[in-house]
Amino acid sequence: MKFKSLIAFFIITGVVVITSLSGCHIRDQVCTVSVEGILTDSLTGEPVPGIEVILLSNKWQSFFRSTKTLGHDTTDINGHYSLKNTLDCSDRPVMFLVASQDYNGSSDIPVAKNMNNQVNLKLKLR
Repeated sequence: MKFKSLIAFFIITGVVVITSLSGCHIRDQVCTVSVEGILTDSLTGEPVPGIEVILLSNKWQSFFRSTKTLGHDTTDINGHYSLKNTLDCSDRPVMFLVASQDYNGSSDIPVAKNMNNQVNLKLKLR
């Protein structure tokens, strides 16, 4: 008996993905992205509460970039935030910090897939 394709089982952080290796593309697989950290003032070292942190998924299609929001969190009184979600393995996850009245924002901070990312940032005053 011959098999036309091979079935593979991948366990990615508790999610079982079943895919056929004969026609497998990375976009058919599910990855996770997890990022947490603390935002502090670059001069005083004090935590910065109330900053919105957004986790995005970027995908290039031909010459166009499509962006999908995977989640968002606001830093607590200790400056801590935490985000976790799943995405297509072909997507590129990035973080974006929304600027506040007092602090500058940041964009396109790359984070790795299938890892627990620790991103602590020192924010600069405007």
